[in-house]
Amino acid sequence: MNKTLMERARSMLSGVRLAPELWAEVVETACYRVNKSPSSTLEDKTPQEVWTGKKLSFTSEGIWM
Repeated sequence: MNKTLMERARSMLSGVRLAPELWAEVVETACYRVNKSPSSTLEDKTPQEVWTGKKLSFTSEGIWM
C-alpha cells in the first residue's frame, strides 16, 4: 500500500506542479482517495464501506488541483 500511495502522491504533485513541502498533505489526500475508491478484491466496495457498513456519497468530491 505504501508504494501505491507514494506513486499517487508523486503523480499528484507533478500533475499540478505543487511545492515538495506539501508532500504530507498530498499523501494524506492520496490515502483518502484510495479509501474512497472501489476495489475488485472487496467486491467493488470501498474500504470505508466495508469498515463502516455504510454506503458512501460522492457528492462532495471535487477534482484534485
